Amino acid sequence: MFILYLRIIFYNFNQNWWLIFWLCFLIFNFLLIIIYPNYIAPIFNKFDRISDKKLLENIDELTKKSRFEVDDIFVMDGSKRSKHSNAYFTGLFGKKRIVFFDTLLESLTYDEIKSVLAHEIGHYKMKHIQKSLVISMIISFIYFYIFFQITQNFYLLSSYNLATVNIAVLFIILTPVLLFFINPLLSNLSRINEYEADNFAKKYSNGQALKSSLLKLYKDNFSLVKSSSLYTFFYHTHPTVYERIINLNKEI
Repeated sequence: MFILYLRIIFYNFNQNWWLIFWLCFLIFNFLLIIIYPNYIAPIFNKFDRISDKKLLENIDELTKKSRFEVDDIFVMDGSKRSKHSNAYFTGLFGKKRIVFFDTLLESLTYDEIKSVLAHEIGHYKMKHIQKSLVISMIISFIYFYIFFQITQNFYLLSSYNLATVNIAVLFIILTPVLLFFINPLLSNLSRINEYEADNFAKKYSNGQALKSSLLKLYKDNFSLVKSSSLYTFFYHTHPTVYERIINLNKEI
């Protein structure tokens, strides 16, 4: 089926097939952002509104202080699959929602939960999601263009009957190679975003609670406390807890 789609695109768009692929990639990602919170996530997990009054009061205090309007706050039954703890924000193109894993609410204090939420609000306030989308658009455009240029000079494509098959195989082979050079850039940008969100959380919540929450989350998620700078450069989208606490101490 994939090869059939390739043939249709190549036949109708000729030299612009790579641009069509890029546009399809963008449309898919934007649709995923829109439909995932409402239609995909509920298939795999149960989402309930938080009923803890004290926690809601803390959240309300934080959202007012940071001037962040939130439409819904949910707790997700992440414990049914693992002990992994997390919190995340959705609603770039719709209702703003904060989602806590039930494991996170069970393991953290009220102040620690508040600091984690402040971190997530920091991502929104500093437009990290929007910036990441723009960067993704630019990098994916460059990626598809480079791939197109490579295929233009690939000798296996001399026969049109084999072109679509060869391009599909070449795409599978070259993608890991190109991603090897792209991922360090994306990882570095992601780590910068994490530092900025931490600094925001330090400003609008308790810094000591933020540090203790990070230690608990990294322990619960079996994350590395420290790592080599080379490995971090290539693979870590988040700084280690050691690096994050050093950063928070500078702010304090």
